[in-house]
Amino acid sequence: MGSDLFGLGLRNDFKLGDFTVSFFVNTMLGWISPFEPLNPIAANGRAINQIDVGWWTPENKLNNRASLTYTNPLRHNWYISRNFFRIQDFTFSYKIPDRVLEKVKINNMNLFVGGKNLLTITGWLGSDPESGGDYSQVGSHGSGDIFPMPRTFTLGTNISF
Repeated sequence: MGSDLFGLGLRNDFKLGDFTVSFFVNTMLGWISPFEPLNPIAANGRAINQIDVGWWTPENKLNNRASLTYTNPLRHNWYISRNFFRIQDFTFSYKIPDRVLEKVKINNMNLFVGGKNLLTITGWLGSDPESGGDYSQVGSHGSGDIFPMPRTFTLGTNISF
């Protein structure tokens, strides 16, 4: 949802001698979505942990969150920003020099270490702003896409004979 949604991505490789650093970052801007856990009616008895969103209280008089006793008579949704910036992919690699490989009769060999979904900067209160998750059923069973993107690491080698 949102009229001015922008998606931006940047991929680049930096090489210095036999070393290479590759990365991909992406961002989404202008993105808002409903977030049902902000509804005080859904806050009680739901299957996922309570989100501390700074509910309105007489001591905490906010104008962007309701009181836990608010009954939502107009039945409106609760919208928040899903904007994010993410380091999606990062790889550091080293190419073994040809003079070393000639001795063991290997044409090419690279060693690498990498990671995916290393950092996400967002104000989204859910687990992952990109998938968003279906929080419309949080009072009962919800959906499987309310879990965060996994952060993964790889260590490996590419060899050609």
